[in-house]
Amino acid sequence: MFRKLLLTFTGLCCLSSCITFNTGAKLDSIGKAVPINTYREEESLFEVNGVVYQEIMVEYRQQNPKLMGVIISPYYINTRNPTTPAPDDTGAPTPELYLVRLDNKLTNDMPVFIKAIDFDYTKAKRVNKDELAVSYMDRSHFTNKVDFLTLTPSQYDTFTLEGLPTIRTTGNKLRLPLAVALSYGVDLPLTAVGYTVGTVLHLIMIPIELLR
Repeated sequence: MFRKLLLTFTGLCCLSSCITFNTGAKLDSIGKAVPINTYREEESLFEVNGVVYQEIMVEYRQQNPKLMGVIISPYYINTRNPTTPAPDDTGAPTPELYLVRLDNKLTNDMPVFIKAIDFDYTKAKRVNKDELAVSYMDRSHFTNKVDFLTLTPSQYDTFTLEGLPTIRTTGNKLRLPLAVALSYGVDLPLTAVGYTVGTVLHLIMIPIELLR
């Protein structure tokens, strides 16, 4: 009986869900373009002065948070619609090939991002992924970027690139204080309430699960 109770409680905790409210993030996404690493089937790696770089295609896109989303931690996040091309009024550049430094622990003056047209391939040696030490594969530049201005979980599942600038229109910059106010003053309290209600409902389901 205890084992069944423990397994049930653990399972319900793992499936604990939360309704997120993202009005601030939705407002902030208008007129904003973020750099995203688009998928490349082949990973081209090069070494220069002991530093390994990887070719990536950088494209500026507009994120599209949902006004209301669902997080079922930690396995399922559904808080945004697919990204779309950056609006013309942002002046975002067209997709461009870059090289990103994989070992960000080095403290020398080697740049983190280099445009491919500025990269000196003649001084670089092509390397295979299997030849690299584990430390070279630190991909912190490809991690999920948290936007603390709008506190939005809508961007947790969007791979943006740290180190390249976000482009904002003048209108977006003017609306930013309102977006932040909505995020902290409306979205955060409503999300907290939604999480509390979801947790209570799951606790109520425990005896129901046990009686099955």
